Amino acid sequence: SRAFLKCRCFRCVAVRGMKSMDRIKETAESIRLVKASAEHAQLLFEILGGVNTRKYSPVSKVSLEELADRLEKSGRSFSEQSQFYRFFGEYKAALFGTFIVKNIQWLNKEAEIGFSLLDEWQGQGLGSALVYKCVSKIFNESAIELIWATVSVTNDPCQRLMRSLGFKDCGFYKEPFLINGDPVNQTLYRMSREQAKS
Repeated sequence: SRAFLKCRCFRCVAVRGMKSMDRIKETAESIRLVKASAEHAQLLFEILGGVNTRKYSPVSKVSLEELADRLEKSGRSFSEQSQFYRFFGEYKAALFGTFIVKNIQWLNKEAEIGFSLLDEWQGQGLGSALVYKCVSKIFNESAIELIWATVSVTNDPCQRLMRSLGFKDCGFYKEPFLINGDPVNQTLYRMSREQAKS
């Protein structure tokens, strides 16, 4: 009912949260993760050129050749300690978005994550499902104990996504990012292996 959807009491909020996670997990099961390769350069080019990606992320201009070279350097397995890993999400036989694990500090067992979707696939719950699936993969297959991400304070959908998945809001990141020529503050989100289990 509308009353249930608007109610802010602990019980109603908790029930809505559980139903939301159930939907995310169900969608995640239908997503296949594809390891990055040079053949995905055009797709990544389109993702990085998307309206919302350019609106909320510090995207620099890069050629298809440069993207292909970067993609070939992506780690293939967490059993090898690479500098970064990139995956693409496939849903109903279509590639819709990308997820990256970067700035990995293997000694401290922590890493930064990031993701972005093609414009036409946004708003369908696929972003949440992709992040959930990739975070599960990180903690199940690697020695990483802590992951973190920055989100533009103006990016309300992504802010909600991070909170719905259980990421902890740690306040502002140490410095704003320059996006389309303007400094934009970033929220720092963190999740530990223990948090992911709860």
